[in-house]
Amino acid sequence: MPEISYDPYAMLNKDYRYALVGASSAWNDHAYHLFLALEKAGYTVIPVHPQETIICNVPAYPSLFSIFPVVDVVIFASENEELSLKYLREMRDFALYKAWFEEGHWSRAMEVFSTENFFEVIKGYSLFDIIRQQIPDDHEFSAS
Repeated sequence: MPEISYDPYAMLNKDYRYALVGASSAWNDHAYHLFLALEKAGYTVIPVHPQETIICNVPAYPSLFSIFPVVDVVIFASENEELSLKYLREMRDFALYKAWFEEGHWSRAMEVFSTENFFEVIKGYSLFDIIRQQIPDDHEFSAS
């Protein structure tokens, strides 16, 4: 059975492609700053949002199924549990098993689903804080 939270650095690889569930074009949203930080640090990040089509001048996708080539890790920064569970089901159906739940974006239902489907999960860490350390000093970011 996979661990529910293990070394967060094991999921960080600049060769990976990341989907950011809950990506936002709202400058006061944590997911907006997380998206920018990932890009500035050199990661390939694809915004996923059910309604928005462009986030930070990057095409956003309504589902994981619409992203090609497929991603390696799905990052959850959505406040909406029902929406997050929808994307977890898409992960299962698309045979994606690496998930990062940004600090505060985790529920018991997500834990049960992730465990039952043998996902490799990171939770309880702020990806934003970890990535921000990889950005040169001349870039300032602040979490909302």
